[in-house]
Amino acid sequence: DEDEDDENAIGSRSDDSTSTSSKGSADVLFERDVNKPDVQYMRKYLFLGLLLILILSIYTAFVAVSDIFILFLSIAGACLFAFYLFYDLGRLMKGNFSSPAILAWNIYWDIVLLLKYIVRIFLVNNSRSR
Repeated sequence: DEDEDDENAIGSRSDDSTSTSSKGSADVLFERDVNKPDVQYMRKYLFLGLLLILILSIYTAFVAVSDIFILFLSIAGACLFAFYLFYDLGRLMKGNFSSPAILAWNIYWDIVLLLKYIVRIFLVNNSRSR
């Protein structure tokens, strides 16, 4: 009985090795994480950028600033939320999230705030051209 089990185990191992080698190159390509970006290093820099944008936005609420400063703030905000979108999409590709609903909510707000800052860029440029 033990000899038969050993032969079955050896036979099943050889069958497993042939089944993995028969995969197409596209299957092997998608199994590797080569094309998936590692975006975890961006986390602290994005948070610092968010704090800076928040502080500068509060500053502009109480102090009269020029259109150039608002344009700079809008461009910085658009870049920040573009990177936040890249960060969240990278987490989605890696599967590095606790809840799909929370990640979808983060991506939704990244897009909304990115569009907000893009619209502000056009509004500042429009008011400067008058």
